[in-house]
Amino acid sequence: MEVKYTNCTNYEGVKYMIVTLPPLELVNLRRLDPHFSKNGNIKVRFEPTPEGWDLALRVLEAMK
Repeated sequence: MEVKYTNCTNYEGVKYMIVTLPPLELVNLRRLDPHFSKNGNIKVRFEPTPEGWDLALRVLEAMK
């Protein structure tokens, strides 16, 4: 997924990440912390560039 964090200054606040939340839960989130944590739902983050997006898609395909 691509998320824009308005208070973040690097990469204009854009983050690419793979999360392990069901779609309905994801839609109902009020806040998604972009950092890794033991109980977090973010499994992988990528540099928000065209190359990063391509790599994210390849990782998702490999996870199937």
